[in-house]
Amino acid sequence: MTSNPPVDYFIVGLGNFQPEYETTRHNVGFICVNYITNLIALEKNKNKPDEHKLPIFFRRMDLNADIHDIMYQATDKRLLRLVFIKPLTGMNNSGMAVQKVLQYYGYKDISKQLIVIFDDLNSLPGTLTIQNSLGAVKGHKGIDSIEKTLNNNTFYHYRIGIGRPPSSSNITIPNYVLGEFTKDRQEMDLVGYSLTLTAKAFDEFSKNPDNLKAIKKKYCSLKKIPKNLNKMDSLLFPVDLHGY
Repeated sequence: MTSNPPVDYFIVGLGNFQPEYETTRHNVGFICVNYITNLIALEKNKNKPDEHKLPIFFRRMDLNADIHDIMYQATDKRLLRLVFIKPLTGMNNSGMAVQKVLQYYGYKDISKQLIVIFDDLNSLPGTLTIQNSLGAVKGHKGIDSIEKTLNNNTFYHYRIGIGRPPSSSNITIPNYVLGEFTKDRQEMDLVGYSLTLTAKAFDEFSKNPDNLKAIKKKYCSLKKIPKNLNKMDSLLFPVDLHGY
């Protein structure tokens, strides 16, 4: 058990840690965690040399996870301890790593402290869905593993839309989710937009978690995707990894 201060939020990105899966659709949870932690590190270390601006993750084989444990100044009066988690168990056994990390750091209420970010086949690219119950995402192997292992189906989840393969194609769902994001039909640009939405939504949530309804209305009820999306040439957001 670690010493105080207690952890305010555990933010889990789901994915597979092997290099060949790095930029696949099923790894958008990992990609998003790397993106958010890079934003935080750049702001926190803006006056430091470039080589010291990457977020530092530690590979904790005893916890089956890569861990980024930081203090985050959400507002002038709200300092939070955040633990970002990327399981090393493979997607289908994500619950094992999440349980180990929660038990190691200690937690009070999973329903208020646990946030899981993952890919959603049932939502279009460029969209974000935030909920705190799991009825709509049954069948996602990573989420199923967490729910079963923790014996709990109520916690925050941020679902990043990846859509489905075109009906005219012969691509199976497993091959689709394990395929890489492409530039076709602005797919990478749309995912980049979802990453931005997720980071902004999390930042506002960290400032005022009681404002979830307004946050969902602002970031999850978009009528239109912007026409002029930022061009994404890569979905790789580097981190400084230690202990591997």
